[in-house]
Amino acid sequence: MKDKKSSSPILTTQHSYVLTKNELLASNILSLSNVNTSDDRHIIANALVKFPRIFDFGDKPAYEFKLAASSGRRMLDIASFQTENKNVILYDVTNNFRYNTRTEAGKIQAILNGTINESHMVLANTGSGTKSVVSISIFTPKAFENKGQQYVIITAKSLQPSGQNAVKEYADYRSSNIGGGYKTEVLDIQDIYDHFAYGIDRHFIGIKHLAAYMKTNWPGLKFVMLLGKGVEYPFMRSENDVINNTDRIFYVPTYGYIGSDNMLFSEGNFPDPYFALGRIAARTPEDIRNYLDKVREYEQAPFTPQTIEDKYWMKRVMNLGGGKTIRNKMTSGTDWKVWHPYCRIRSMGQMYGRIINGVPTLYNLM
Repeated sequence: MKDKKSSSPILTTQHSYVLTKNELLASNILSLSNVNTSDDRHIIANALVKFPRIFDFGDKPAYEFKLAASSGRRMLDIASFQTENKNVILYDVTNNFRYNTRTEAGKIQAILNGTINESHMVLANTGSGTKSVVSISIFTPKAFENKGQQYVIITAKSLQPSGQNAVKEYADYRSSNIGGGYKTEVLDIQDIYDHFAYGIDRHFIGIKHLAAYMKTNWPGLKFVMLLGKGVEYPFMRSENDVINNTDRIFYVPTYGYIGSDNMLFSEGNFPDPYFALGRIAARTPEDIRNYLDKVREYEQAPFTPQTIEDKYWMKRVMNLGGGKTIRNKMTSGTDWKVWHPYCRIRSMGQMYGRIINGVPTLYNLM
């Protein structure tokens, strides 16, 4: 046993130890044992061994290493490095130096400046040792300021094509008097990943952190609408899941498994959200527009003409019954025969007043 420590309360700790030459073997096992109670739960997050080595890089096209400080210039002589007949560049990441090299008798040679601190070095050839960047974009941080938001929409840019924007139409409707007159804001899910999920795409923790931020900093917020279909975390977690997601249209994540939108916006693992919450599992911008049309029609219905002709459709009812098995169907049919006279009288009364023209026979009873 190298060491014994006690931590209370639960902490993330970092420990460093010096190993003797005899302790550093060809094969080493690092283990962590909980000796207090069987309920202890600790885990090693990361382990690093730092040791001197010869400049033999195992015939690799790229290699990272640390180099001790030196007061004067020095020359490195590196063996077993794969050049692929390409140029080889040595980068001092710590001090922002770039060194050209030469190949002599199968070895890579480079002359380095002196440094006052340990340097992080990267040696790479310009072939497979260097990754090509297709494009670079400027990241502009977003200020999540309190603007008196009352109604927030979280969606994806892919649901907001140029031209007619159904998401903007939805936000504009909620800002209108007939839509509630709310102060609305549309948040892009990628901005949430970048600012609240450490840049990890598709991870629900971003919305979880955003929810806590909004609870603290946006006191006027009442409603949150998620616009876009989600996929439960286990089915969109790995690189292979992302590549093979043809049948898994995914825009805004849900929380955990089994998925819970409520827990995206709640404290810890409690099920009660901070705000009134809803989701439209839209796959396309057309889905959003279709839903918005229904919302408009529903919410504007009380302000439409209230004549008999306008409301006649509400008095027409079709009763359907049945079941999966013959027995279910027979029971359903028998029950309907018993209850139909009562339902007919009830439904044609003053409280409801529906119109019954007859009862169709859906199947023959045996």
